[in-house]
Amino acid sequence: MNKIAVFSKKPESGKSKTRLAPSLTLKEAKELSEAFLTDTIRLIDDIDCIDQRIIYFYPPLTSEYFKSIANDSIGQLRINSLPPKSPWMIKPQKGKDFGERLSNAIREESKSCSKKLEGHNNKIKKFIIIGSDSPTIPQRYIREALLILESEEIVLGPAEDGGFYLIGTKKGWPGIFKSVRWSSRNTLRDVILNLEKLSITYKLLPQWYDIDETTDIGKLSKDIKKMPGFYCRNTRTLLNKLEKKLNLL
Repeated sequence: MNKIAVFSKKPESGKSKTRLAPSLTLKEAKELSEAFLTDTIRLIDDIDCIDQRIIYFYPPLTSEYFKSIANDSIGQLRINSLPPKSPWMIKPQKGKDFGERLSNAIREESKSCSKKLEGHNNKIKKFIIIGSDSPTIPQRYIREALLILESEEIVLGPAEDGGFYLIGTKKGWPGIFKSVRWSSRNTLRDVILNLEKLSITYKLLPQWYDIDETTDIGKLSKDIKKMPGFYCRNTRTLLNKLEKKLNLL
């Protein structure tokens, strides 16, 4: 069973992508964050080797917003012209900080996989989490992550800013996020140190990037222009409107 979750916060004006100011207004930053989310969902919809899709949302009481986003994706034209195998599940992130919320999601999905596949030990249960800040992640990286989990316990996608854009596992591992310095240049390094201390095998995917700074938008725009028109439609449309303002011409 292959499961994938998108970890996301509800885009809100004044709270989403604030580091893009003053290049963008708070409203524009919020709209861009929402475009990243919807394009990420559609990206996952078009990967046919995924058995179950989940949105882990934050903050609490925003489930209806995410349900509507997921439902909107159902009627969209898919790149592979096939409907997804299963609808999106909507679940709340649980925990007082990001590391705890991530750990709880991995633990919950690992237990769920084990129950569903009890008696089918020949089937490897694989669970991947990505964020909603990298809508241009190559789909082949996600497929590669699933292949890596055939032989390794953990797979990580290094982000250019020192974090990670993807983590995949076959089970919950207590302690892998202990003392991790989140949102820093040391985030990935701290996780890897924990894996090595715990003798947990892992492999790294190619490096990719999140969109947090104005310079990241320039890179994003160049990548989208190289991609077929059916990729990142919402982000592409919004960037076209902001082209002159952000000097993306």
